[in-house]
Amino acid sequence: MPFPMACIAKQGPGCRGLMGKSCRASAAALAFLSSPVAPAGAAQDMPGLTLAALTATHPQARGGMMAPVRVAQSVSVAPAGQEGIRLAARLEEGGGLIERPVRWRLFRLEEGERSLVRDAAAPVLAHRLAPGDYLVEARYGLRTARQVVSLAAGERRDVVFVLNVGALRAITTVGRSNVTTAPVEHRILRRLPDGELQPITRSRTPGEIVRLPAGRYVVESVFLNGNVRTRNEVLVKPGRLHSLAVRALAGVVEIATERDAWQLRARDGGWRLKGRGRARLVLAPGAYIWRAGARERVLRVRADSLLRLGGAGR
Repeated sequence: MPFPMACIAKQGPGCRGLMGKSCRASAAALAFLSSPVAPAGAAQDMPGLTLAALTATHPQARGGMMAPVRVAQSVSVAPAGQEGIRLAARLEEGGGLIERPVRWRLFRLEEGERSLVRDAAAPVLAHRLAPGDYLVEARYGLRTARQVVSLAAGERRDVVFVLNVGALRAITTVGRSNVTTAPVEHRILRRLPDGELQPITRSRTPGEIVRLPAGRYVVESVFLNGNVRTRNEVLVKPGRLHSLAVRALAGVVEIATERDAWQLRARDGGWRLKGRGRARLVLAPGAYIWRAGARERVLRVRADSLLRLGGAGR
């Protein structure tokens, strides 16, 4: 089915390299593919069971990383000995049930202790249980939420977590040439209410989809071979995939020597790098000193430039 698209950001020179140079970024949001929408909190019929009543929607479950989680429970009649629970989750309020596997952990609570009853990954999990109190843990991507559920005799409960989860992916290239062969690490940090940044996760796989609680995040793109680092802020909304395309205004230096040792440093001091043999570096625009053997050369790196160097400083 086609995905509706909505623009969420046009981010310009607000991201900076280590040496003060800017980059460009743009982002778009795509709606998640989900199952047909069912009303939030609605009871889901189970074979052989008769709907008896709906419980109130819990205002908030205990969830990690600050974004709110809601949990709806419905109860239906079950014959004696067939009591149980069925677990499902939604990305957002009013959205369809999640069709990808959710990590479910179910604990029995008794006399202040908890014991693991079930640990499984599935979109929907149904399990027969003896009456009592249970702790349900749902984990989807970087979101973890927990809820205590009480199961009475003759009951079957449907428990639906509304996780308020979105997704983010980033691809970072170099300038107009869109060079993607340079290794990049994407670091995702959450913007806290006090403005501080909390590291969340990192990835070296281009375009990897990271599922995380809705909120405001900063994506750092760090070129592992060189001195270029960019930052872009993204508002992640529940039920949406946000794609961030970053173009770093930087140059590429290719070192073609096979075995010779070499050194490269910024002419104004600070950044420096030593190596041996072939390398491909992404550098912020500026002047650098290149040394290989007894020879030395001044390099002027510009945005979108490509410089090739031999083993003797040629």
